[in-house]
Amino acid sequence: MATNGLVTLIKRLNYNQWSAIMDCAFARLLAIRTKSTPKAMVQWLLESYDPWETSLNLPNGKLLVYDENVHATLGLPI
Repeated sequence: MATNGLVTLIKRLNYNQWSAIMDCAFARLLAIRTKSTPKAMVQWLLESYDPWETSLNLPNGKLLVYDENVHATLGLPI
């Protein structure tokens, strides 16, 4: 789903839907307010991410991506 569609969807949630998302520990997703994501950044992430090593391949080495870091940054459940 495009970011703009997600923002529109969040705005249309009723109280019960909002509460269900909060109960599932996805509350941080409800805070998304940006309507666009830079395509170049998304392209780079898709090309640089190594799912087998859960790392980003950077010019000077690898950056390991841990579940705990994603949780702390985005608030997504582990």
